[in-house]
Amino acid sequence: MKFNPFNKKFLFFGHRGTPNFAPENTIYSFKKAIEMGVDGIELDVLLTADEKIVIHHDIDLLNLTGEDKKIDSLDYNELIKFDASGKWGKKIGFQKMPLLDEVSELLIDNKIILNIEIKSIRVFPTKIVEKVIQFIIKNKLMERCIVSSFNPLILRKVKKLSPEIFTSLIWSKDETPFMLKWYKPLYFISKPDGFHPDKLYTNKKLVKWAKSKKLSTCVFTVNDKIELNRLKKLGVNGVFTDNPKIMG
Repeated sequence: MKFNPFNKKFLFFGHRGTPNFAPENTIYSFKKAIEMGVDGIELDVLLTADEKIVIHHDIDLLNLTGEDKKIDSLDYNELIKFDASGKWGKKIGFQKMPLLDEVSELLIDNKIILNIEIKSIRVFPTKIVEKVIQFIIKNKLMERCIVSSFNPLILRKVKKLSPEIFTSLIWSKDETPFMLKWYKPLYFISKPDGFHPDKLYTNKKLVKWAKSKKLSTCVFTVNDKIELNRLKKLGVNGVFTDNPKIMG
């Protein structure tokens, strides 16, 4: 039977670690989320110019440094010069952008599930897909890893190359290209195992549709208990949160 992380319990994922308490997508943030008791950590990956898988949300450095430099135009030895600590810098010190390989050390001696979101730079999948699959196989994470993306073609390629990997389609109507605003066509293209909808558009009808397709539904980004309880009543299987304190 194919691995399904949502088979046994409702899951809480630290969204980019724990952004309410630490700088997102840093090793410091992932460690903090694990200390706070999450079931899994979610992170975003991009490919550098020298083909290393770096963990970072934006395709450029605008929000981080104010410079319009694309991640895929820089080598990793250039990227590690930039401080990713943001407003936490004075408290915790310099934080570099980590490589995906560094996360494997955080998964030793625990059952933390890893959700890798492949950011879509272009319409068609790039070499990052093969490299993420290699990372999963090398670290024996096939049964504790989800690969997700807004881009159905990325998920389709993952399934073609390694059908045993659990894939999830991320969906929202906000800040997405016109062609990604309708989840049903995206589903038919990608045929994922899971569905990660925006909380703003998660309702009874959407959850019913997901269940009809046998999709496990994990909603983003849920940061308060009122919203959490609403979604639990709808029957979703998990949430992504910036605030692991809602678990208590």
